[in-house]
Amino acid sequence: MHALFEISVPIYHESGFKGVHFLVGSADNCASAVLAARQAYEEALTVLADTGCRTVSRKDGWTVHGAHPAWRPDWTALTVGKWGDPGRSFGADDIDLVPPFASSLSNRAQGR
Repeated sequence: MHALFEISVPIYHESGFKGVHFLVGSADNCASAVLAARQAYEEALTVLADTGCRTVSRKDGWTVHGAHPAWRPDWTALTVGKWGDPGRSFGADDIDLVPPFASSLSNRAQGR
């Protein structure tokens, strides 16, 4: 039986910033969820390079938004579990934002 899984992958920007990329999708178990998430992420980087599109939706239900080659995922440090609270895997101190992301998120938070 399929369940929803959340994969939280630490990512590191070439400038030294860090963050977390979240992937959520359906799988039979943790191992198949990690495999599907990694395949979807790699496919998203290929699509970005080929077309410039930053979102990939696969037939298996895994969707990747915002993958970028300047951000390197650390697949050895991922966490995986059945999906629940999407913020459970990290704290505010675990993320640095690279402009223009920092300013756009700040503007959204202030209602601009």
